[in-house]
Amino acid sequence: MTISTMDVWKKYYASLTTLVAGEFDGNKQAISFAGNTLMIDIGNADPAVSNQNVFSAGNVLPAWDPCYSPQGGLLSTYRVFLDNINLGGDINPNLQSQINIAQQDYNAAQTNFSSATGVQAQAIAAWTQYKAINPTIDFPTYVQNQFPLYLTAKQDLQGKESKLQGLLIQAYGAGYSVIADARNYCSSTAGAAAIDMQNPFNMAVKTGSSAPAGSGAPVLPGQASMPVGSSLISSFAPAFSLDGFTTIFQEWQAKSVAGHQDAGPIKVTGDSGAGDWSNYGWAASAGAGASFADFFSFSAAGSAQSDTQTINTQSSDFSLAVKFTGLQAVPINPGKWYDGGIVETFKDKLLPTAPAFFGEGGSMGLLPTSLIIGFEPTITLTLSNADYDSVKSQYQAQATASLNIGPFSIGSASYSTYSDKTAISYDDSSSTITIGPIKSSLPLLLGVISTKL
Repeated sequence: MTISTMDVWKKYYASLTTLVAGEFDGNKQAISFAGNTLMIDIGNADPAVSNQNVFSAGNVLPAWDPCYSPQGGLLSTYRVFLDNINLGGDINPNLQSQINIAQQDYNAAQTNFSSATGVQAQAIAAWTQYKAINPTIDFPTYVQNQFPLYLTAKQDLQGKESKLQGLLIQAYGAGYSVIADARNYCSSTAGAAAIDMQNPFNMAVKTGSSAPAGSGAPVLPGQASMPVGSSLISSFAPAFSLDGFTTIFQEWQAKSVAGHQDAGPIKVTGDSGAGDWSNYGWAASAGAGASFADFFSFSAAGSAQSDTQTINTQSSDFSLAVKFTGLQAVPINPGKWYDGGIVETFKDKLLPTAPAFFGEGGSMGLLPTSLIIGFEPTITLTLSNADYDSVKSQYQAQATASLNIGPFSIGSASYSTYSDKTAISYDDSSSTITIGPIKSSLPLLLGVISTKL
């Protein structure tokens, strides 16, 4: 008997959660699971490349769904939250009129400077082109000498922001200074969103598509993959920390060299239990909309489509085990530009027109606090004789076919976690397929643990 795809996913999740989630509290936390393994280059020899990947993972606010997908960015959503805090008070109509005008002027200056087509984006594009002539020139030097409009727009934004905050402090008193400081910490001119100069709220990053040999470029939900080989561009991004990962990754690399795989296994058998969505912090309504692909599927050469591979997952012969060189939930935190105390203090003190930030479906309802990271998996799949013969024959029939097992994709079809098929062995006597250990320099993002706000 073959049970539904979702039941197999749930069994997989139940085992993974037991291994990595520790003191998990479904009332206060939720786990968003990756439906496809996502390569995440957080162990790169260049810290700026690692920083970019840490930022990309930490800044993604997960949608309210067990399947990991983005619904926005933490920095931008947090800034909107700060703008919607209601400090109360009866403001003089004349002063309110001045605030309204100053707010409009500030919004226009912000759009002019940092929108997708704004002066900052134009300056970055021009600088990137100019580097073909002068590869060593940095961004601050370029805009100083070649793109003065950037400096003018930045100064205009700073002036408009300062005027608005002065009026708000005048209206609300000293209490507003805390909110004013929080906004400054996030600003595009001297805060976390500033990309042209190091400050206490950002970190050096490099963006582009350079990736270790034999791997694809790091891709996260909502991001399009980029072609390998493009040059890396240095800039700055809002600061995040992945606590202790450098030491953890060094230990994993040492284990890889020694050939030790002692993490896991994530295990699914015909009689293992499938957890309810509530086990992972979700209500039934959230789980009902989860959109995971078939747990077992096969993709032909050059095809973007996959066909379900029918497997008897309740057979006493069936088992799936995934062990790793490393597997751990690693804490991730935003830098000091984000103030959780302000969020707790003012989450119930918002303007009547404020959007829904918190609770189920809120734009900031889930705050990522840990990344579930695996490294160098070995997948062992034991099947009934008939299922084994079917899978083996289909996979061996085409050199460029792809076999998809849960979040892992092996082969070289349109999407693949690993393109090397030489790490696959078949044992006809036990009807077992073993994939790996798959050597790599890239960890895999298997899921995200979030705190509910």
